[in-house]
Amino acid sequence: MPSRPHLKNQSSTFYNIARLTTMSFYYNANMNESKKLPILINKNDIQVTTDCFCTQLTYRIKPGDVSNNSCQYEIHCKCTGSKVVNVTCGPDTYKCHDGCLQKISKKLGKIAEHNDEITIESRFDPVIVKKAFTYIFNLDKFQIDQLSIKEKYEMVLFGAHYDFPVYCIQNLIDRSVYADLVQYAWTGYGDNYLMNMLPKMRIPNIDFLEDFKKVDEKIMLKFVRKYLEHKINEKKFNRNMTIGFIAFVCVLLFSFIAWCCYNSRKNSYPHHAYYANY
Repeated sequence: MPSRPHLKNQSSTFYNIARLTTMSFYYNANMNESKKLPILINKNDIQVTTDCFCTQLTYRIKPGDVSNNSCQYEIHCKCTGSKVVNVTCGPDTYKCHDGCLQKISKKLGKIAEHNDEITIESRFDPVIVKKAFTYIFNLDKFQIDQLSIKEKYEMVLFGAHYDFPVYCIQNLIDRSVYADLVQYAWTGYGDNYLMNMLPKMRIPNIDFLEDFKKVDEKIMLKFVRKYLEHKINEKKFNRNMTIGFIAFVCVLLFSFIAWCCYNSRKNSYPHHAYYANY
């Protein structure tokens, strides 16, 4: 199925709905009567042919109404934007809508506002870039557990450089790459993205003495200080939130009691006044 070459100011997540209906054909068995036979289309066999990399990974096929022996499918595309931008890395070129680039990367989105051609820095491996784009455009289906330690590490560096969403990058980080990322971020590179994110992460079963053996001692001290500061601030924040919530509940409770007392007195006042006048 051909796709639209580009979008024109589409803000809806479902800008393109194509319908595939099973077809029927006729044959004459006895040259006198014809019979109608259905052609069944398996949902898994439906493919959308498009040169847009983002569309290839974001479209969804959903079943429609079933009636009169015909099955109808709807193809939903979540792409947005007003033009197609060519993102080049080495020998590979990825055609992506500018709106889709803005969703996955603040840096690429800003470049796409004024350019139709984007070239990824040569220090990034084209294989890693392709995996990173495939992951970011298809979070639900991408299997992170099949990545090697080196692939996860390099994908994090690529995503951090181009300002991918933090939660997407955090999903790639585990104990195997945590210490190496700390070493990279604090070793003269000044990667603010990682320096702000890493101390806030809580890696299960982390062992600083064991995992940080290869990390420079000065860097480790700086990082651990930031790590503990965030932990203390987090506890203070949680404590303040708890105190604030308790205070809020107390105010509501006292307000309710005062309201009940006021209504009780208001309802009983005419009764006493009547007997006083009597």
